Amino acid sequence: MTEWKTKTVGELADTQLGKMLNKKKQTGINSVPYLRSLNVQWGRVDTSDLNMMDILPSEREKFTVKKGDLLVCEGGESGRVAIWDRDDPIGFQNALHRVRARAEVTNKYLYYYFEWLVKNQLIEHLFNGVTIKHFPQENLRSVEVSYPAIDEQQKIVEILEDHLSRLDAALADVKQAKFKAAQFRRSLLQAAFTGNLMGDGTRLMTDLPNGWEIKRLDEIADVVMGQSPPGSSYNENGEGRPFFQGKTEFGEVHPTVRKYTTAGTKFAKAGDILMSVRAPVGPTNIADIDCVIGRGLAAIRAKTVVSQNYLRWSLKHLEIDIQSKGTGTTFDAITGETLRGTLIALPPIPEQHRIVEILEDHLSRLDASVAIADAMEKQSSSLRRSLLQAAFTGQLTKEVASV
Repeated sequence: MTEWKTKTVGELADTQLGKMLNKKKQTGINSVPYLRSLNVQWGRVDTSDLNMMDILPSEREKFTVKKGDLLVCEGGESGRVAIWDRDDPIGFQNALHRVRARAEVTNKYLYYYFEWLVKNQLIEHLFNGVTIKHFPQENLRSVEVSYPAIDEQQKIVEILEDHLSRLDAALADVKQAKFKAAQFRRSLLQAAFTGNLMGDGTRLMTDLPNGWEIKRLDEIADVVMGQSPPGSSYNENGEGRPFFQGKTEFGEVHPTVRKYTTAGTKFAKAGDILMSVRAPVGPTNIADIDCVIGRGLAAIRAKTVVSQNYLRWSLKHLEIDIQSKGTGTTFDAITGETLRGTLIALPPIPEQHRIVEILEDHLSRLDASVAIADAMEKQSSSLRRSLLQAAFTGQLTKEVASV
């Protein structure tokens, strides 16, 4: 094991902030593609969406990224890093730092070192700003880096890339499984409400099974559009009735009570479907208590011709369609008239119950699988942090050397 040293980024590397954008129209004579902070993702540079900027020939060396250079976000997600691994040079904007390590460290070592620092919030105090974070060049240069000799740095990078490549491959499989689960969920809902869940999968909305009908929502349910009581009536100490304003109070199934009101003219009963009708339009929850509803919500209560559970799943299936009917300049909202006109495919009551039974059985198993995938993603993230922690505290190569 070699002795580790500690120096600042400014002592170990040359740093350059990118070119300030010229707000005037680009001439095209000296225009080159350039990178913005949003192009720099963790570990990769996305070049699918590039803009052009003017860089004079005399400025090209100063404001160009070359193969092997480290890119660090000055703005956007401050501190995010990637290495430019392409042969063709490219310009970069002033929302990015270019870092070129000198002889004592390698850019690959600095890349993983920055990932460790940023993801463990070890340099967050060096980011300026509240709403929009910035990572000034003097703060970047002040970051302290602990490092061993070059040969051990290379060994650390080699071990990290071996472990992390396998971890990333496993994580990609998990993400793909979650993507397929989401597709399957949509397919299940589509099949359920077009009469295909128990059929051959070939029917369309225009060719429903015998006994099915298309009904307006207000033909099969009572729809109550919310109205917000005076703000002076709100409280958090339990006076009056529970009050829900909108989507911000929604949970997985039921909303969370955060406010009460001593006034109110629009009410929902326990068991009613609550739909968000203002920014965003479409998401639903189930009221588990009698409550007052504000103008961001509608309460939907099934009549005798439809099962409340069937109606709830129908509205979940139609969420994107309902969302598309929202209008407004500042934020989307749906009117009571439009919501009441929503068309619902309606089978006989016994078939409604059977559809819900099959649907909830499939979805409960699907949700359990997704929960496992979520846990694996968290475990993967934790393992990645542990590997980086071991790498930059000298434990990773020590463990290898002891084997």
